[in-house]
Amino acid sequence: MKLANNLPGGLLLGLILPALALFVCYLFLKTDQDFRGFLAEYQRVRLLSPLLSLSALLNLGAFYFFLQKNWYKTVQGVISATLLYAILIIYLKFVL
Repeated sequence: MKLANNLPGGLLLGLILPALALFVCYLFLKTDQDFRGFLAEYQRVRLLSPLLSLSALLNLGAFYFFLQKNWYKTVQGVISATLLYAILIIYLKFVL
């Protein structure tokens, strides 16, 4: 598969990287719950939004990588995904 400079690819990558980082945090924290229970517990103790904020920082690396390659459409996708995560984080922090 050839990588290309496109918005959907950047959006997909920007959505997958933080989700993958969150799953890696789940694996390293060694809980006896499943992933869904882990998310529910962290939301209950109000730590899910900070954890999502930290996991969204992975998009910063993707942003600079694609910016260096002048793939501006992909950069737009990564920024769009980061904004979607920001909306989710604000919702979790202030509404729930």
